[in-house]
Amino acid sequence: MFSTIDVADRFAAPENVQQYVSHQPEEREIVPSIATDNGVFTASGPTPYFTMLSGPGRISGTTAVSMVTVGAFTGNGGRQDTVYVGWVKDGNNYVSAWYNDAERTAGFSIRLDGRLLKTPETTPLELGKGDRLALVHRDGTVTAYAQTGGRWRRLQETTIDGVLHRPMTRSEYRYGFGLRASSGTITLTGAEGRSAP
Repeated sequence: MFSTIDVADRFAAPENVQQYVSHQPEEREIVPSIATDNGVFTASGPTPYFTMLSGPGRISGTTAVSMVTVGAFTGNGGRQDTVYVGWVKDGNNYVSAWYNDAERTAGFSIRLDGRLLKTPETTPLELGKGDRLALVHRDGTVTAYAQTGGRWRRLQETTIDGVLHRPMTRSEYRYGFGLRASSGTITLTGAEGRSAP
């Protein structure tokens, strides 16, 4: 149903990284080093890091889906080994679903004006290389999905305010994703955003 491709990035060249703006949601966690090349987006750091990245695409319709394709996690046993997907304005304003490979769980992280909204409890999930995590927005509701073994399954949903429903505020957000780890390297192999009227 999402007929319009707003953004599709396969991270083919080093200059692709210039399309992304890094935001720092937590002062105690650094912004990692990021790079793109040969089909891989890489984030890495020696200490705890967390960045939400706003990309080149904007939502062109009232209904939209933001997706990332998983590459590799740090696997170092740290508490944070996490990817996020959704829409990002800045470090204090983003709507996202996340997957934590250390805990094998998924959930939501929605921050508006610096305040994290209350969201449902986490759900069990295990993602590996080539799997995808997606977030759909429709009429003020966001629904998280995961694709494993070539099949999509619905994870959970929650309501948000009209931030993505109102054209004026929606235009401030970009398709994006986030990467968070205790240390080490996380990679993605694709990011895509689609919308519908």
